[in-house]
Amino acid sequence: GVSCSEGNTTIDQWLPGGTFYADAIARITAAKEYLNSESSYRLDNVYMVWCQGESDGDLGISYSYYYNELDSLTSSLVSGGYVEQCMIISIGEYADEIGRYDQIRSAQQQLCEDSEYCILISTLFEEMALQGNMKDAYHYTQEAYNLVGTDAGESAGEYDKYNNTTTKKDNRTSL
Repeated sequence: GVSCSEGNTTIDQWLPGGTFYADAIARITAAKEYLNSESSYRLDNVYMVWCQGESDGDLGISYSYYYNELDSLTSSLVSGGYVEQCMIISIGEYADEIGRYDQIRSAQQQLCEDSEYCILISTLFEEMALQGNMKDAYHYTQEAYNLVGTDAGESAGEYDKYNNTTTKKDNRTSL
């Protein structure tokens, strides 16, 4: 896994041409180059996990704006050959105002239905505020992160298991 995260960001900050996009591409490229130079690894598939949008919800960004920008970001990453699939963990709730992030969450989920390069791997954050799994209005408890991480990991694994067409031909470790 290659970490490329930044808290309190908007979708605009991640778009092609921006600093965060350039940093993500540099990290992905460096990881691929390293793994492809090592004979003990074979790089089969590269996926991106995306969980972002609360700042956009706080700003009142519309469904269509967020949908179009996320589509632009993910299609650029796929068409540029940086990743093969974008795996989305939809955002949760703002604990002090349930429903505040509905537009963003709906855009994320609809893009996964519409796009061939986005797949929804977890919606569990949506339930955490109502279940009391928030440390404060914005942040989840460790238990919540563990539950969502497990759900997303299992979903991503199932996706890879049934959609990975790479044939494993030798004993090297596949990543």
